Amino acid sequence: MTDNTRTRFMVLFSASPENMDTVGDFIARRLSRRFGGATLLHSAESTALTGYWAEDGDQFKALYEGQVHKEPVISLTLSVLPEDEDEAYSLIKETLSTAAKKFRMNIRHVHVETVITTARHFDVGAMS
Repeated sequence: MTDNTRTRFMVLFSASPENMDTVGDFIARRLSRRFGGATLLHSAESTALTGYWAEDGDQFKALYEGQVHKEPVISLTLSVLPEDEDEAYSLIKETLSTAAKKFRMNIRHVHVETVITTARHFDVGAMS
């Protein structure tokens, strides 16, 4: 048994609205098969999540001068045991690379954040 500590990944990447459901399903299912579950936040009907990025946004500057682009974004959340962090990051990268090729996605940069958190679960049905 492990304690409640988890490493949570938040992954942001662009996808065309017509591919969001297919791409999101592919990625979430693949990660869930290894880590037990993943969460997607996106909307194909409207751009509920909209990303803005400057063309030179991958550089470290005081002021970004590149054109600012606007695009629909998928947000993926994955929580794993701390000892699985490196494997999870590798699988996220591999899965997104595979999805980009398979679904002809025009993505290049993926934003990934990690945070150490505490996870708790309960069964509502068992509370009766």
